[in-house]
Amino acid sequence: MKNIFKRLLNVKGMVVGEVSIDDSPLRPAPVLVVRVQRRKGALRCSRCGRKCPKYDDGGGERRWRHQDFGCHGVELMGLVPRVACAEHGVVAARVPWAEPGGRFTGDFEMECAWLTPTRSLPAAWMCNPVPRG
Repeated sequence: MKNIFKRLLNVKGMVVGEVSIDDSPLRPAPVLVVRVQRRKGALRCSRCGRKCPKYDDGGGERRWRHQDFGCHGVELMGLVPRVACAEHGVVAARVPWAEPGGRFTGDFEMECAWLTPTRSLPAAWMCNPVPRG
């Protein structure tokens, strides 16, 4: 089952863990939550891409919005260790599915850009539309 989700997510360099549906009453709609982690290997600085030693395990779990599966929104969730980069200091390690500091996966940002006629709006605006009265 994990291999199916890995193929559906279409993200290289990741290991899929637990998959669940979060139907909390705090959410407007159920969300498919996929726990992910980087593949084993050298950690890299998220800013320059250089190999760096691990500093610590990071500040807890992070979430990234991914493309929808049918009628369910999808979030990737995982830990991101921090590295000690000689040039940038202590920063989050690079993950293959998102840009540094991003809250969205690369595929989600590409889809938003493709759907935006002017291609000038940030992905955050596409994901959090302003309610119209």
